[in-house]
Amino acid sequence: MLLLLISLTAVQVSSLSLSAAVARVQTRYLHPVMVSKGPRDLPEEEQDRLWKQEQQRELQRRQEANDGNEFEEDERDKLVEMSSDLGRVPDLSPISGPPVPQPDVNTSDPRPLFVAVRTFKPRQMPSDTLTEQYVEWVSEASDLVCRAGYLLSADSFDGFEEADGTVLSDEDLDELDEQDMDLEPEMQDLGVQFVSGNVIVARADEIEPLDEWMQEDPISEAGGYEQTSLHRWLRSDDVKLNHPQAQGPSYLIHCLDKNGQGDLRARTREAHLQWLMESGRVHLGGALQSHAGEVAGNVGTLLVVNGEDLHEVRQWAAEDPYTQAGLFARVNIAPMLEYNVQDLLEL
Repeated sequence: MLLLLISLTAVQVSSLSLSAAVARVQTRYLHPVMVSKGPRDLPEEEQDRLWKQEQQRELQRRQEANDGNEFEEDERDKLVEMSSDLGRVPDLSPISGPPVPQPDVNTSDPRPLFVAVRTFKPRQMPSDTLTEQYVEWVSEASDLVCRAGYLLSADSFDGFEEADGTVLSDEDLDELDEQDMDLEPEMQDLGVQFVSGNVIVARADEIEPLDEWMQEDPISEAGGYEQTSLHRWLRSDDVKLNHPQAQGPSYLIHCLDKNGQGDLRARTREAHLQWLMESGRVHLGGALQSHAGEVAGNVGTLLVVNGEDLHEVRQWAAEDPYTQAGLFARVNIAPMLEYNVQDLLEL
């Protein structure tokens, strides 16, 4: 190594000591300056003194050499001010970047909501074949339907008795199901009624085309409904009337006003709304509008609420200021479950 360092500085060594030559090579090619401190047999203080002295001499030689262009300037040692453009004029013209995020566009369906509540004739239910046709009919209207549910006649059917007093066991129900699979698409009079009706929430520009579509309901064509109603639903978007749906069935409360009670509804409305908001149980709710439109006012109320059981919900609904004032001509309260229909519209 020592011979290599000496050979690299042969031109300058004649006028320098060996340690100075080594220091120059190290300074030139091994930045930063790392000059040997001299023989190890000298006292440490003497070594430090000689090292500092030699370092000072070498720095002086470097300065003199640079001033006289003795050595080619090493571009790597060049220092520039921070304000320098380093010989390049920067291009400050704007360049295209990633797209700026935009707020989500409101893609909600602007069409109004309508609700149809249809109850079966007493003691009758559609056969499985007719039910399958009904679900298929609803599924084909994915551009209209937001919800498709069915109403139960009770919370539980354990020990449910037929009209003649016979208790149906699980085996009896299974046998009825097997028989039902072979039946035509028709309404059945079984003496009991587990499902009491259907509910559809849909969107449409007007009520007339929706009413025409409802007439194609396979159960309606089979004469299975005792009562039907179709109204525009003015569903509230107030957070206090949109609580999350609880597990298990929700409870539908469908109320229709007595004729000519618009003034009574208007006078009682604030108390009704306050009662609903304080309950903390309303999942969906709103008034039902007259077929004649906004001018004719509202003629009913539709609620979907959470509850402990059917009995408890009925007791709670009886405290509604509308009910207390005698506004309703008809009230239907029932547990509600949903058919397995895919690709429904959002409410």
